[in-house]
Amino acid sequence: MVPLSPFWQNASLLNPMVYMVEGLRFAMLGSSTLNPGVSLGVLSVVTAVLVAIDVQLFKRGFGLTD
Repeated sequence: MVPLSPFWQNASLLNPMVYMVEGLRFAMLGSSTLNPGVSLGVLSVVTAVLVAIDVQLFKRGFGLTD
């Protein structure tokens, strides 16, 4: 298997699934390529942002019919 180039390694860090997989890997194997605290932090921020967007959409009634 050919490793990713440095550009694609950094680009893959924009994908939240990377942090989910790394968290699972740490939970099951006890080791990970990323710091588990960083993974937890990134996932917490992503979750908070998505919840804030959802709350705003519910307040506006986005997509609801009268």
